[in-house]
Amino acid sequence: MPQRRAQILTIAAIVLIAIPGCEEERLREQPTTVVARGVLRLTAEQQAKLGLSVEPAVRRDVRPEREFNGTIALRPACDVVVKAPVTGFVVPAADGRQTMLGASVASGKPLGTVRVLLSPQEEAQLVAAREEADTVIRQSELTMRLAKTQMDRLSSASDVVAKTRLEELANTYEKSRVCMEEAQQKLPTLPPERGDNEVRLRPVDVAAPLDAVVTTEFVRDGQFVAQGEPLWTLEDRSKVWVRIGVYDADLPSVQRDQNVNVRIAGAKDALVARPVDVPLANKQDARFVELTYEVENPHLVLRPGQAVTALVPLGGRAKEVVVPASAVLFDGLDNAWVYAQSSPAEFRRRKVELGPQLADGGIVVRRGLDEGERIVAAGAQSLYGEEFKAEIQVEEGENEAEEERERERERKRG
Repeated sequence: MPQRRAQILTIAAIVLIAIPGCEEERLREQPTTVVARGVLRLTAEQQAKLGLSVEPAVRRDVRPEREFNGTIALRPACDVVVKAPVTGFVVPAADGRQTMLGASVASGKPLGTVRVLLSPQEEAQLVAAREEADTVIRQSELTMRLAKTQMDRLSSASDVVAKTRLEELANTYEKSRVCMEEAQQKLPTLPPERGDNEVRLRPVDVAAPLDAVVTTEFVRDGQFVAQGEPLWTLEDRSKVWVRIGVYDADLPSVQRDQNVNVRIAGAKDALVARPVDVPLANKQDARFVELTYEVENPHLVLRPGQAVTALVPLGGRAKEVVVPASAVLFDGLDNAWVYAQSSPAEFRRRKVELGPQLADGGIVVRRGLDEGERIVAAGAQSLYGEEFKAEIQVEEGENEAEEERERERERKRG
């Protein structure tokens, strides 16, 4: 009997030890609970797994800004006309690519090639120049060879006459060498040695003088052009101007010497534009002036005439609620949301109205959030995914239950 009692006590102890472990395992595997749309409950372990970091929304001094509409414009004198370097026929570059209207070209890359066309008089002049260069090269080589032979013979002599003669020969040798090199440098610009009755020059490549966009075509492939005729017009769009219309009554409050943040539709990140010192003029009958700023445009995403919005800094300072940019979520309708922590285990998704994004990465919240409220600063995207994953699981469970009830009703009717 005592042995039986000892066995029962041992089994009971094992069960008592196992129960907390099972309960802990059950809690660990417990899915995220969606109390209502936008409301989630998570254990501390689930929060750590998602990498959630919570911090309070702070109110701090922010330089006030106002949003204005603007337009992209080209800078003055940003276009270059590429002209024909020689007379001839325009053909595609050696790589076969044709320069088309609207194409982006890189500095130094060939736009096309001109096959040189010569008049009979020019042909005769070039042939004569080639023959003259060849004659100079042959004469210089002969003179250098003779001077070298005599210098070798007199190198062992020790009298004054021999030394004077050696200096004269060395001077003659050096002059001949210089004349030969000058003639050789002319050869690439002259026609090759004449093998038939036609003189042919190497085609001349026309390279882009800068990174630009082709805006005008004056020629077609195979077209004849004279030297100096325009071939293409290129526009440098690596930097563009932003013209922002400001009502004259608002102008005194605008900090015109400060940079502005420029945004284009569909882009999350703002571009920084620097002020340009140009004279201001009040538009006739419009009561507004145009402030001009310059912005980098390396990827050519900004185009002339494109509408943009600009956050222009104003004077003074203002107290605003600021949250990290990582805390803000955007849905498909471009609504902004943050997750506020209502209790240690509960998070509520809240719609907010945003102000400008600050240089330090923070975002001003104009409505929907108060100072000191704790929000999810890191891991908001993961929490957003958990919310909708849980909703999908609930919907799937409800659908399976409904299907099971429908099958039960079918069995009863059968």
